Amino acid sequence: MDYDIVSQISTSKKNCRIKVRVVRTWDSIIPPFQNLISTYFLLLDEQENSIQAFARKQEASDFKDLLAEGNVYYLANFNILPNKKSYRAANGKYIIQLTRSTAVNETKDHVDAIPLHKFTFTDFLDISDDNENNVNLIEVIGQIISVGSLTHLYAGPKLTLKRNVEIQNLRKDKLSVTLWDKFATDFDEDAIMNKEKDIPVIIIFIGMTVKTFKEKVYLCTLSASRFYVNLQIPAVKEFHLRLQSQTYQIQLVEEKNQPILTLEEEIATNTKSLAELLKLDWQHFQGTKFTCKAQLKSIDTTYGWWYRACYRCKCAVRNYGETFCCSKCGRNDKPPIPWYKLNTIVEDETATTNFTIFEKLAQDLIQIPASQLATATNADRYTLHL
Repeated sequence: MDYDIVSQISTSKKNCRIKVRVVRTWDSIIPPFQNLISTYFLLLDEQENSIQAFARKQEASDFKDLLAEGNVYYLANFNILPNKKSYRAANGKYIIQLTRSTAVNETKDHVDAIPLHKFTFTDFLDISDDNENNVNLIEVIGQIISVGSLTHLYAGPKLTLKRNVEIQNLRKDKLSVTLWDKFATDFDEDAIMNKEKDIPVIIIFIGMTVKTFKEKVYLCTLSASRFYVNLQIPAVKEFHLRLQSQTYQIQLVEEKNQPILTLEEEIATNTKSLAELLKLDWQHFQGTKFTCKAQLKSIDTTYGWWYRACYRCKCAVRNYGETFCCSKCGRNDKPPIPWYKLNTIVEDETATTNFTIFEKLAQDLIQIPASQLATATNADRYTLHL
């Protein structure tokens, strides 16, 4: 054999040459303006070993022309790097970087030895908020039981489409899935309903990320995602077989659209001064968003600028003797993490008051992760060194 299998390559091995099928291609982009970072390729060899490859944006268009999904190629003269720490479509040690030196040669020789697909399905019960760090992207299979209508909302300046789908496994465990943008529109509601007339609709979601909302876990699409409906593979055939004569009619859920307001329109309708905000009866405005233009004068670190947060829910962790416990979810199986909590003093022409800014917004403001600042040499919990 004049080529290596994927499991043989490593950072120490020179002059690797592999024979692989391109299973999937996607672009890694920065929202909301869809700026391209890299193009990724999921590759599969004849022993069903998978590996990710990527081309940086300078070479991305060239490799998208060279590597077509479904075709088989010999690849050589590529860089072998340690795999990414998150959002991995292939759970291996390494990732391939395609460069201008990479040799690409399509082959028709014994291509049937490499399957078109390989899936590693995660059991619904194994999907939890522990997966929310998204080290490995999730793949699931299930029967569609409800489909939400297409809705829209603004994500920053961009109007975004959204659709909710619910699936269940053979044990009747249920899982919610949120489809965004093109995935929401590519999900053909009419075609799905027509398929159900003949046979239960089994769907495969791959390249999914895990999210939580109000302690409920759900899956969400991102650029690496893909879905397949009643794909002709053994896993789907077995699913249909085990359903036997069970019937379940897909429920159509009509979801209400929120009023379509641009960010500018929303600001124009909810702007208040500090004095007006301070006079509000907050019991009548819980969950309401307001806009206020004010100047951040200082950060009061009297009570510290970070706290020990639960890795799961980010609530404060409390000590109990020699151990600790999250004050909300009770977890203590992983060490707490430093989390920003900035007590800021802001003022406008009408008043001065305090705003509390937590992790993500605080990190946008400080431009350094709390974990990095809190563990730096000479770090002081009560002095913020910038």
